[in-house]
Amino acid sequence: MHSTIDDLTDPHDKRLIADQLGYWGVFLALVALSGCITREDARDAEEPNAVFAKESRENAPQELPELWYINYVLGERVGYERQCFTRVTENGRQLRKTTGESRLRVKRSNTVVEMVIRHTCWETFDGRPVRFEVETNQGGSLTRTEGRVDNGQLLVTIQVAGRTLEQVLPCPADCRGFLGLQQSLFENRMRPGERRQLTILVPGLNDIATVVLAADEHEAVQVGQRTIQCLLIHFTMTLRSGSVFRGRLWADDRGIITKQETDSPQMTTILASRDEALQEPHDPALDLVRDIRVPVKPPPSDPEHALQAVYRMSSNTEDLGKLIPSDEHQTVKSLGDRTVELCVHPPRFPPVGPISSETADSSATKPSIWIQSDAPEIIQMAELAAAGQSEWRDVVPALCRFVYRTVRNKGYDHAFLSALEVAQRKEGDCTEHAVFLAALARARRIPARVAVGLVFRDNAFYYHMWTEVFVNGCWVGFDATRERGVVTPGYIKLGQDSLGTADGLGVFLPAMRLVGQIKIECLSVE
Repeated sequence: MHSTIDDLTDPHDKRLIADQLGYWGVFLALVALSGCITREDARDAEEPNAVFAKESRENAPQELPELWYINYVLGERVGYERQCFTRVTENGRQLRKTTGESRLRVKRSNTVVEMVIRHTCWETFDGRPVRFEVETNQGGSLTRTEGRVDNGQLLVTIQVAGRTLEQVLPCPADCRGFLGLQQSLFENRMRPGERRQLTILVPGLNDIATVVLAADEHEAVQVGQRTIQCLLIHFTMTLRSGSVFRGRLWADDRGIITKQETDSPQMTTILASRDEALQEPHDPALDLVRDIRVPVKPPPSDPEHALQAVYRMSSNTEDLGKLIPSDEHQTVKSLGDRTVELCVHPPRFPPVGPISSETADSSATKPSIWIQSDAPEIIQMAELAAAGQSEWRDVVPALCRFVYRTVRNKGYDHAFLSALEVAQRKEGDCTEHAVFLAALARARRIPARVAVGLVFRDNAFYYHMWTEVFVNGCWVGFDATRERGVVTPGYIKLGQDSLGTADGLGVFLPAMRLVGQIKIECLSVE
């Protein structure tokens, strides 16, 4: 932003404003159609297939072999995943246990970060989930999720920072487990021209998705040193939230997925041997800050001090008119052909007069598993940050300055910490600043939520997260990675969320769908 870069970041660390959004995009897209492993369950008596009784072998379907894959994002290798299938006896009941492990290793503004996702799903032999466990380890921060199916409902429990949240979702009778897509293709091979619809669990999002498959023709696919004839299958995955992901996969004559591609973001998964997958990783080349930024031509002139800016945005894959929100921050005008004109005019702080078109529901005021505004540490900090202040016009800027100064280690070692973890560790990037500020505001009885989008810097837009507070009938954006705080026409919002459910990662979905898929042109700055 011309010469005001110090306004946007800590003067000792100018990396901060370009956030980790792409990192969670990698996680969600990989996990959505793959599988992982978790700790062993003492209730299981696990048996190799070879030692099953003869009648068990005859009654149970053939199991898939152990599968290894190498994952690529934007053409760069980022990690591997393993999928394993065994039979177990639990309380006298025979089940299929699908396990695996995903490891991702990338750079974020030259900081190498690694994430390990392990999960297990216990299923009936016809693929219906009974229960599951998920464990995510990122930078020493653990998130555990457990779920079970009971009378047509999915009961989910998630643990974050020592707190537990329970959630109940409807679970269709035909819902399959984490590896339901692969199991379906293996158990019942598709033919050219065939269509199929599945319902599967989506780990990481704690959600249930509908997947539509459309088989094309056979093609030659390069897998390692071999060329294999595989059936090309187009897929569309739709979450309950309405988010849609599209791509292609190739299945061999056994029904095993040998290759998979997603459009948004651009990701590829290729079948490999164990040795190939576990090959010692090199220093990652892909930087999920620098390499997913969106260049702007011509560069905006001083959006930091402007009243509004007008941009033209286009996408290769998405209908931006439906994806990007219109509100008091920005107005979206569809131009057709996946192109929009976007007028960004964020309200000034303090806002002048109530704006009746905007409201705040109870989810923006209550504590949640991600925004623990009722924690004693958060309440104490909220009082300390704006001591002696009672008017919201004084309290909110004081809270923003407090977050900016308190989060001393402004780095990229973590993907997404909760507000309480940030208060305790005093470290993080823009996502940690955003949830921390939202928690402090709610502790002072000011409704708050987070916004995800893009921020302009150095002739490009970078993926970013900030906070919105509801004051005087208006949602106003504050970016606590800056001491000055109030957002400007250099911010494009792609979505917002109160983070009131166990699905904390859903806030990243709108932005994830645009990684590597959009172009931005600046039309005017006033």
